Amino acid sequence: MIEAGLNWEKCVAGCSDGAAAMTGRKSGVIARIKAVNPTIMATHSKLAYLADIFNLLNSLNISIQGGYASILEVSDKINAFMKKTELWGRRLKDGVTDMFAQLTEFIHTNNLSLDVVREVASTHLTALSEHFSSYFSDVNTNDWDWVRDPFAPAATPSSVLTGKAEEELLEVSCDRTFKARFQQMSHVDFWPSLSQEYPELTAVAMKILLPFPTTYLCESSFSTLTAMKTKYRARLHVENDLRVCLSSISPRINRLCSERQAHPSH
Repeated sequence: MIEAGLNWEKCVAGCSDGAAAMTGRKSGVIARIKAVNPTIMATHSKLAYLADIFNLLNSLNISIQGGYASILEVSDKINAFMKKTELWGRRLKDGVTDMFAQLTEFIHTNNLSLDVVREVASTHLTALSEHFSSYFSDVNTNDWDWVRDPFAPAATPSSVLTGKAEEELLEVSCDRTFKARFQQMSHVDFWPSLSQEYPELTAVAMKILLPFPTTYLCESSFSTLTAMKTKYRARLHVENDLRVCLSSISPRINRLCSERQAHPSH
């Protein structure tokens, strides 16, 4: 630092792997840096905790994506994650870290005490839970339980149903043939199959189920287009290529190749 002409006072934090040579109170690197700049903040196990948290958040983000992820499944997973943050906070206060794999490995490998990160992690988990509760405060899918399972005893009609739609729901819930069909498919596939017999009820169910999947398809199309049409391919006509990329049908490469004659030089 001195040879490079860098000022230690402009260093705000130092990150290490937590080894004794780095964190030793007397001759450790962090201690020697603090002797020059007492205001510096040292981090090590905090990063392991953050790595675990971001990994869990990424897993949540991936799990709520997809063409069949409706608001019903998404809200369930978000509510579960909110309750998990509360559980993790309680377990952390009890000295348990098995829910954070990298933090646990880091503490055990370097023979550290949980106290070095307990307070910071607990505070962060509380703030994370509060943020989720505030951000998703208006998400309540209890009135749509009849869409999840119209045959469940607790699947009472919601206020969004007209009198005609509510009558159709009663007919569906009493039909044992429909019940057997529902047990063999998801609610996402079940409701469209009723569109001819119960159009009004099906229309309400589809308005609840469709927004998330259709938004996902639009966003994935934009992402695919961005990857294809770069500044080096600005004049590319993407209609046909985009259709192939977004199609769920796997191309039969062998058949396509068999219909064309290979060039002799190949």
